[in-house]
Amino acid sequence: MINKRLILIIIITAACAISAACQNKAEDSGAQDKQTNTAEASSVENTVESAPAHEDNETAEEDANSNKASTDNNVTHESSVNDSSQASQKDVYLKKLDNLKRDMTTMQENEDSSTTYALKKVQGDRYDEWDAMLNEIYSVLKEQLSEKDMEQLKIEQRKWITHRDDAAKEASLKYKGGTQEHLEYVIVLANVTEERCYELVKTYM
Repeated sequence: MINKRLILIIIITAACAISAACQNKAEDSGAQDKQTNTAEASSVENTVESAPAHEDNETAEEDANSNKASTDNNVTHESSVNDSSQASQKDVYLKKLDNLKRDMTTMQENEDSSTTYALKKVQGDRYDEWDAMLNEIYSVLKEQLSEKDMEQLKIEQRKWITHRDDAAKEASLKYKGGTQEHLEYVIVLANVTEERCYELVKTYM
């Protein structure tokens, strides 16, 4: 009888121990699930909170790119306007040169060729007109060209003056001592100066 009671007590104790162990395991599992859910919720909250910051960065980058594009467009537009202005001025002066050339041709056709003096007068006036135009073009280029380019042009212009005078002198020597000598000298001065006017406008303006 005693043995049966002892065995029964042992069985009941073992059953209680097993039940308690199962209950503890269930509680531990529940705690772990709670921690996991809490961590996941925290992660979601952090993601949601960080999202606007990312969007703000993208917006700032888009604004910066937009401003840069706007600045680039403005620079391009200003450059285009300047190029257009210079091209227009070049066209204006080419037209002025063509008009002057036409006027000078008309003047020569209507000149009084009865005397050498009259011929010299007409060619002298022609040279004066082209020389005045050359000075006008040179003044415009002073405003347009950089200091470095203007210095280079001054050097070239001095060489050109020497070339002009030498060319006129050489041409006049064909009539040395005659009445045509000075006339030929002035004609060449006018011709070379006319060519220089076109050269300056086409090359530098």
